[in-house]
Amino acid sequence: MPLPQPGAIINLLLVAVCGAGAWLAGALTRTAPSPRPGTAAGTTPAMGHQPGVFAADARALMNAGNTGGAAAFEDLVVRYGSGSASLELLAGPLMEKWAAADPSGTRTEGLPRCMAHAPKSIPRTFAALARHPSGDPAALIAALPGAPLRGSCLSALATAWGETGHSGALTIAATLPRHERTLLVRGWHEARGLADRSAAENSAAALTDPDDRESALTGTLFARAVLEPEATLREAMARDDYPLIAETAFRAWVPRNPAAAWAFPAGMQGSNRLPLITAALFKTETARRQPTEVLPEIQSLLASIFPGGPPLEVIAVVVPSLAGERAAAAEKFVDFLPEPLRPAASVVLFDALCKTDPGAAWRLAGALVQQKEAADHRSSTQWKSAAARENATPEERLAAGFPDFTDMTNLLLSWLESDTPAALQTFLGQSVALPLQKLAVETALHPSGTGIPREELMQWAKRQPPHIFTALEKLAPAKVK
Repeated sequence: MPLPQPGAIINLLLVAVCGAGAWLAGALTRTAPSPRPGTAAGTTPAMGHQPGVFAADARALMNAGNTGGAAAFEDLVVRYGSGSASLELLAGPLMEKWAAADPSGTRTEGLPRCMAHAPKSIPRTFAALARHPSGDPAALIAALPGAPLRGSCLSALATAWGETGHSGALTIAATLPRHERTLLVRGWHEARGLADRSAAENSAAALTDPDDRESALTGTLFARAVLEPEATLREAMARDDYPLIAETAFRAWVPRNPAAAWAFPAGMQGSNRLPLITAALFKTETARRQPTEVLPEIQSLLASIFPGGPPLEVIAVVVPSLAGERAAAAEKFVDFLPEPLRPAASVVLFDALCKTDPGAAWRLAGALVQQKEAADHRSSTQWKSAAARENATPEERLAAGFPDFTDMTNLLLSWLESDTPAALQTFLGQSVALPLQKLAVETALHPSGTGIPREELMQWAKRQPPHIFTALEKLAPAKVK
């Protein structure tokens, strides 16, 4: 379909934040109430954070005589508040106790309570029910919630059934849609492979459905990647799911033997899988350590195995992780790259900063259009379809003009969600092009955007520099009655 031009494109891209209006409306003029003195978020005023109370409740749940139950759950809800972080932490072990003592009651009474008050504990509850000897796979599958919890709950069931070797779960998998069937079969064989490798491999070989057999093989490889990461990394290179296998291997290998894990990429020079291997290693390390802490090691390894500069697969891992910690660190890494790689890396950096530091993304966009022989495409777009723009590589986006109007729209959407006043103050600046000013005002007023009432927006503008009020009066005129 044709991509709408500036002024109309907003109706396409604002879908990304549909539903955020209720939260953001009034963000300009209303502040959140201060918590009651002595009370922390997620607790009731009566409970507060009294010294030792939470620890005492946690110890009580570990007591062998504690069997959970509806009364105990309701007591925690009263003490800590529905949806609180403290309740979520305590609900998990309570539901495990309940499931061990009364699986039927847990399924009929406990799960609805979890859904209403502590939804994060639901996957753990399903796992506990699946481990119980009376856990009926068909009944548990029927009790699964809908999205967004369904996938994580199904994964929990698969893991629990695989750990216990419950082969009946593989029979019930045939009744599921293909994507859920894949999730269950793969998860079952991964968990089984960690407990009994030969049993998992024999089960995978016995499956007659080709897709099921492939899913099972992937699961056994995931398990082997945990147990024998180096051997699995070498032997699974031809597989299409190698990136996932590599990430699984490094998550297990790096904490156990970081020196060997970091040495592995150097021994794989010449392999076409080297970029994926390096990206998986960096993804693991930047998740377990501060990205800036590991940056010198990353740069040292990159200089030795990619003397001409790292491939985009690696850049796409390192830059967002650095941007998530500090924009300056990500910018410094891009500057460290060879000149030919910096434009594509700047596209990756811009996308990351839109989410983590919109102000830095705005400054980066301004710097890019001021470079020698650069053109300013921020008020226009050359994309013929939304799908083409969504699936474009950094190189393709550069060729089409980067940053363009769609990039600035994505930036605005993220910025309005995180800091509405700063976004409007910036986009309504005196030197900002009219299409971008209009975009900001339309998004602020649009019900699917921030949905701020015009009267509230104008009241805020009166407290801003005159040019902002003037721009709003021009771009959002009052409706004539």
